Amino acid sequence: MKPILIAVVGGSASGKTTLAGDLARALRPHSVRVTQDSFYLDASHLTPARRDRLNFDHPRRIDWAMLVDALSQVLDGRAVSIPCYSFETHAREAKTERLEPKRFIIAEGLWLLRRREIRSRCALRIFVSCPSAKRLGRRLERDTTERGRTRTTILQQWHRQTEPGFHRFVAPQLPLADVVVRSPATPAQVANLAKRIRTLAENQP
Repeated sequence: MKPILIAVVGGSASGKTTLAGDLARALRPHSVRVTQDSFYLDASHLTPARRDRLNFDHPRRIDWAMLVDALSQVLDGRAVSIPCYSFETHAREAKTERLEPKRFIIAEGLWLLRRREIRSRCALRIFVSCPSAKRLGRRLERDTTERGRTRTTILQQWHRQTEPGFHRFVAPQLPLADVVVRSPATPAQVANLAKRIRTLAENQP
């Protein structure tokens, strides 16, 4: 059966990765998850100081051609290699991951619905809503423990780039969504979304 695409979008640390993972588990073994973050442009040719000055909260930092091509291939039933990106070095790693086509392709990221070629292929478009203060708290915890950042640099990036980028690029996608979920999604909400996705698949021509 032809794969169908589900997009989960929202601001940084809104809970979109968690929701995408919950949906993938609810739909297993017929689901696979892919993240927009894997497609950040490689910055290994820049000095570490120059990399730190890049704006990673702007859609231009994504290799959209590669992402669209990867989604197109997997939706056509072909396996594809996905780059592995390191947030510590802002560079792609030498290894790649193999994405096998499954019935449900769950893609999550900041700006997926901004791209017409992705948006038009989605069977369901989900926007994860989360207050700014809660997103910042999660971002501080994640980036200090998982990405080796300091509280000072996280707050600087948040106020200079992340939150302005949210209002400019992320929030305008809300009207494009089929469903808005307030973070964190409850188990009942996840179950209802999974049921809706299965119904969409059953009714697919």
